[in-house]
Amino acid sequence: MATAAHARRQLAFPFLFVLLWSTGFIAVKYGLAYAPPFKFLLYRFVLVEALMGAVALATRAVWPSTFAELAHVVVAGWLVHGLYLGGVLVAVASGMSARVTAAASALASPPGVSRALAKSKWTSTVLRESRGRAAR
Repeated sequence: MATAAHARRQLAFPFLFVLLWSTGFIAVKYGLAYAPPFKFLLYRFVLVEALMGAVALATRAVWPSTFAELAHVVVAGWLVHGLYLGGVLVAVASGMSARVTAAASALASPPGVSRALAKSKWTSTVLRESRGRAAR
């Protein structure tokens, strides 16, 4: 039976995830001024591995018990973080704004999630970005 404190913690995790994920786009914008895209991604991986490794050890998290489970975790991690975040970093480093990159990421997500971004917001974002590029 879950306690009230446990239920509150469970409720906080989605909000924490959104906060951390969304601030990543801000970090990318400023971090790329100091490192090329894949070096920045490497630094991010090393930092996250150290932090999450400590959290996993402190909480005695359950680790994958079979090679198949481990392979699944590794492949999923490389696809999500290596391809997705690598693409985001290269796009931002090439001049695409973090705003458009975030919107494109939302549209590329599963159908139920991408509907959260209304067509009018997407259109206004593209128009605003194209006007900004024309003025440069």
